[in-house]
Amino acid sequence: MINIYKKYNFIYFLVLCIFFGISFYYSKEYTTYHTDFIHWSFILEQITSYINGRELYKDIFLQYGEGQIVFLAFINNFYKIDIYSIGIISSLIYSLKFFLIFHILTLIIRSKKLALICTSLIFFSITYSQVPWPDLYAGLFLLIFFYLFLYNYKKRNLFLLLLTSFIFF
Repeated sequence: MINIYKKYNFIYFLVLCIFFGISFYYSKEYTTYHTDFIHWSFILEQITSYINGRELYKDIFLQYGEGQIVFLAFINNFYKIDIYSIGIISSLIYSLKFFLIFHILTLIIRSKKLALICTSLIFFSITYSQVPWPDLYAGLFLLIFFYLFLYNYKKRNLFLLLLTSFIFF
């Protein structure tokens, strides 16, 4: 006999996976066919300058902040960074946020149904990422901070909280 609680958890997970799939697909498609070469090339130039050993704020003019530059330079160790990959990584980060938003709302509201409704409202208001601005990256780490802050309130790991809250600010 199937436990009804597990059945609903699977449905919530399935809806979130659908949100992720739709968001990632449309973000990827937008990235592929609507690339803004002026701003995206500026971000790419900052990343390649940082990888080549130039110092932030001394040798490189940072218009969008250092967090995105350092994060994408770290990703460059595993995945080659170019204009297309900047958009793909931004799309992935934006799409993963729906899982975190759902879990944070579940911890705050204490109702998975209401959390799914709120997550759906957020999804339908902004379905996909259009530009790889640093807000996407900062928002991800803020959501991770809130999740860790709310998840285990009594046994908080102060190091993880500080790391996620200050990593890109």
